[in-house]
Amino acid sequence: MFSLARQVGHALLDFAFPPHCLVCGQFLGEAGQSLCGRCWGEIQSPCPDRCPRCSCPGAISPCANCASWDPAVERALVLGDFAGALREAIHLLKFQGHQELGRCLGRCLGQAPELARALQQVDLLIPVPLHPARQRERGYNQSLRIAEGLAEALGKRLCADRLERRVPTRQQARLDAAARQQNLEAAFQVKGELPAHCCIGLVDDVVTTGATLGACGRALYQAGGRRVWGVALACPFQRGPSP
Repeated sequence: MFSLARQVGHALLDFAFPPHCLVCGQFLGEAGQSLCGRCWGEIQSPCPDRCPRCSCPGAISPCANCASWDPAVERALVLGDFAGALREAIHLLKFQGHQELGRCLGRCLGQAPELARALQQVDLLIPVPLHPARQRERGYNQSLRIAEGLAEALGKRLCADRLERRVPTRQQARLDAAARQQNLEAAFQVKGELPAHCCIGLVDDVVTTGATLGACGRALYQAGGRRVWGVALACPFQRGPSP
């Protein structure tokens, strides 16, 4: 009875307030969707010619972005550029509480044809943690929501509490590369033991200088993780216009 009443209530809400795409505002033909087909198509469009190590646009590895990356992180895979519909979707996830959108984006990441084969080498998924105070403030960890969708798409094991952030660091987005590394020094620690010889997929929303991945990767490596890959939705470095 309660389930029927809830379904009727949702139907009435959809009638009174027709669903619209969270990114572009276009009317959605059916309820239960977050984004329109056009925005999903933009997010899912392939991004070729990325650095094999850090996914920065360009085919040379190591490139200028990752030449100084911590060796504890073997590589990073991303879905696309931090621009357009993907950037807006990430902002909706991080700052406006659209947690289910994070799971949808994680599934999209795991189903991307150019990434799916590589991601099958990952044995274990671990989200980049927030400090407990930051998580209480936000109410959830956006990286965990992405990891949940990714784990579902790949059929991989997810360990949400194996890595913890023990130091309340400043927001990375406001710092340059050197300050990011200093900000994260000894910020993470691993709880318990890691499976031997596993490839760990370290899940985050955006990968920029690799400072967060490096700090997490060092902690995981010291705890027995011998292969650490970063897996993120976006990289902020965008390719230039075609000549």
